[in-house]
Amino acid sequence: MTKKIDVIIPADKGKVTPAHYIPLLEASGVDNKAFIDLAGKPMLYHVLEAVENAKFVNNIYITGLTESEIDFKFTKHVEYLPGGGDNTFDTLSSTIYYLLKKENPPEFICNITSDIPLITSEMIDNTIESIDWSLDADVYYTMISRKALYDKYPDVHKKPLSLTDGVFFGGDVHIFRPEAIIGRESYLRTLMERRKKFVGMARLMGPWNTFKFAFKKTSMRDITRKIWQLMGLKWAIVFAYPEFIMDLDYLDDLELFKTLCSDKSKLNDNLIKIDIVMPFTDFDSLKPKIKPL
Repeated sequence: MTKKIDVIIPADKGKVTPAHYIPLLEASGVDNKAFIDLAGKPMLYHVLEAVENAKFVNNIYITGLTESEIDFKFTKHVEYLPGGGDNTFDTLSSTIYYLLKKENPPEFICNITSDIPLITSEMIDNTIESIDWSLDADVYYTMISRKALYDKYPDVHKKPLSLTDGVFFGGDVHIFRPEAIIGRESYLRTLMERRKKFVGMARLMGPWNTFKFAFKKTSMRDITRKIWQLMGLKWAIVFAYPEFIMDLDYLDDLELFKTLCSDKSKLNDNLIKIDIVMPFTDFDSLKPKIKPL
């Protein structure tokens, strides 16, 4: 049976604006990237439409904005929560702690960033429906293959992660147990901050993994094994849609995104098959530093 999942959408502008955002924000005339106009509506609204229309999404939690700042008609239950953390992870963490205090906290949460306007409800539903819950993973982390991205969007430029399994990009849509954050904040904050700086991620994983990474000898099993060892989390990989990595970060990409968002009628054509793997499963062979969930 397919689970219905609550979704968190981080939408605050943050305390510190990354330097590469500044030209994009100035050209767009906004101070929050979520409100960059794409095809006549804010980028955030493209994401909200996908989440609102997804049949396997239950409640929606928007962080960093108030109800008065959003002119969007919802049919799902929506809550607006404070943002303003020192970084994206701190805002997410405070939201998770809020949800865990509820009488019936969600079993799983899906975090979807506000800057991937090409995402559709079908992509969200297909991803949730494809999850093999029998894997009993704590985190379902999306990755996109280089082939999937460039077959559909040959003009984009992203920094890939080269593994022995292939060349991939880390996505901006992830599903996880809320409890996975508790007691692991330091590790997860560093992991999130370095998620697109793969050398930094390798250093987090230790000197041997850094050495292997430098010579492109790191595998998904190496990474997920180290995550288990450090944090006691069962980590599954979801090979997902290229739209999950199509975030708007740079001014050079603005016109491309405006063009793509002006006609989204074919986004759901020939959607790739979602595959899910758990690279490391020998959990009894390695005692983690933090007690597993």
